[in-house]
Amino acid sequence: MNLSFFVNITKLNDHEYLLLKPNSRPLIVDKEVVRTIRNLNNAPREVVEILTKEGFITNLKPEEEIALFYSFLEQNEPQIRGKYSIAITYNCNFACTYCYERGINKESTISRDMIDKFYEISTNDRDKIKNNIGITGGEPLMYENAEILEYFLREGKRRGFTFDVITNGYELTEFLDMLKKNNVKIVKVTLDGPKEIHDKRRIHRKDRETYDKILDGIKEAQDRGIKVTIFVNVDSQNINYIPQLVNELKENEIDAPILLKRVNERSGVRYPLALSPKEYFERMFKIIKEHRLKDVLIYEFDVFYANLLNALSLGTPIPARLRYCGGASPSVLIFDPRGDIYSCDYVLGDKRFSVGTYYPEFKLNVNYYLWKNRTASKIKECFNCKLSLLCSGGCPMEAYRTHGTLYKPYCEETKYLFEYIKLWLSLRRDQND
Repeated sequence: MNLSFFVNITKLNDHEYLLLKPNSRPLIVDKEVVRTIRNLNNAPREVVEILTKEGFITNLKPEEEIALFYSFLEQNEPQIRGKYSIAITYNCNFACTYCYERGINKESTISRDMIDKFYEISTNDRDKIKNNIGITGGEPLMYENAEILEYFLREGKRRGFTFDVITNGYELTEFLDMLKKNNVKIVKVTLDGPKEIHDKRRIHRKDRETYDKILDGIKEAQDRGIKVTIFVNVDSQNINYIPQLVNELKENEIDAPILLKRVNERSGVRYPLALSPKEYFERMFKIIKEHRLKDVLIYEFDVFYANLLNALSLGTPIPARLRYCGGASPSVLIFDPRGDIYSCDYVLGDKRFSVGTYYPEFKLNVNYYLWKNRTASKIKECFNCKLSLLCSGGCPMEAYRTHGTLYKPYCEETKYLFEYIKLWLSLRRDQND
């Protein structure tokens, strides 16, 4: 009789602890239970029975449990559906200070033939992917893209697909009629702070200031029944202004999830205002705690947060994850306007990381298999780590940037996972009190 190798015990306060194990229900227990499970030989029978039933106690040795757990996950993974996304164009009407696509030749917009090929592939793979298609860029919602975008949406709607759109939001209002009638369910818009900060960072190439127009578009989208998610790209310039942005959104009666995303140096693009993971998480946690920002989420923990929220709210197991993100999943692909395919938006447009082509012919290359075979079980350092099925080896691209290979772990974010859990649970309780 052993405590499961994968059990993580997190102290929440002086009286409570969180027991967390992949594929088991998370339990909040008192310190007496923790004392008991740390000394199982003297544990009351009824406690052992409950914890065994929940998967926290096992008769397996650690090496047996690890091998069995990974084997089960790998055999059951094909049931997970992927997602296809498309970059309509690399052109953009913004000149953002931190844009990682600056080095990409922008003179690329998708053609009808490419769209037809995309839908041929998507229809053939219908049983492998979700019914929702992502649309990104560049900037997809520009007047010059209107005709080709409408063709793409119309053809997708005809086949029964729905859509979400990543946009800078500047021309959102002008596209709402098109989006609403063509199954667009969510728009994802970036606001980088209150007006005086946002307008210094997310600059229109001609009109310069963008905040007010974007805000109007968000409000109108919500009024017309299109859901909005707000992203904030965070660095040393705007991190202290997050509370002010949250207040401005409330004052404008905008009710939307807010995801904070650390600006990092993608594909070798240097950015002097970028915060290290340590600086970012420590400062962000402090700001969230001081201002009780229960309405913001940290993007790096978004999947874990959603899983934990569902598990705690519904009393269901928290899923074990072999793969960190969609980029490392077999059926998650991004199709670009040049006919290339990518696994990750961090490297979109950088041909070194292309995983294949779809136009004029569909063909995957060796990069595809390098990305898609990356699981926690394939990373030596992860195999005997009890966090591996929660963090799944960390971001593949950050691992590549740090170590020169996808097959190393990137643990900088995971170090802060349990601190985030404690903070999140504290805010959640405040909300329920």
